[in-house]
Amino acid sequence: MSLRKSKNYIGDISDVMEQIGKENEMKEKTSELDLKLQKIESTTAKLALIEQQISATYREANHCIEKLNNAITETRKTLALCQEHVVYMKEKVVLRAKVDTTDIEKINGLCRKMVQDEQTLLEKHARARKIEIQNHKGEVRSLVAEGGIWLSSYWMKALIIFFVGYTGVWFLYFLLK
Repeated sequence: MSLRKSKNYIGDISDVMEQIGKENEMKEKTSELDLKLQKIESTTAKLALIEQQISATYREANHCIEKLNNAITETRKTLALCQEHVVYMKEKVVLRAKVDTTDIEKINGLCRKMVQDEQTLLEKHARARKIEIQNHKGEVRSLVAEGGIWLSSYWMKALIIFFVGYTGVWFLYFLLK
């Protein structure tokens, strides 16, 4: 069979090629849809399993709530009995305390010891602070003796320039007012 060469020959081949391309595209889309369907089925199975687990957990939670309610009831009963016993003890029991002079002397001795300990701690702290202050004074003296404080920070310089300018503006304002 020979193919005739006509004007429609190129059109016929392109139509066939286009149809083959469409069929390939349909096969690809069908395989993609099959994969998506498999994923949906898998997800549905997982969801069913999760639903079963949730139901089991719900039943267990209801059982736990039941046990907690029973425990609360028992606790309330026990508290009521304890309250009755406390009321009885308040009515029937009388406590008497006896403090001797030896007990008072022990307390006074402990208070004196605590005051002495605090005084020694305060003296030690004051000595340490005094030494720190002397060291700081020495550092300041050496800094001043070496030529004063050098403002090396950019922001410190900017702050001083701002304050000088601000003061100058106020001075001119009040002067020209």
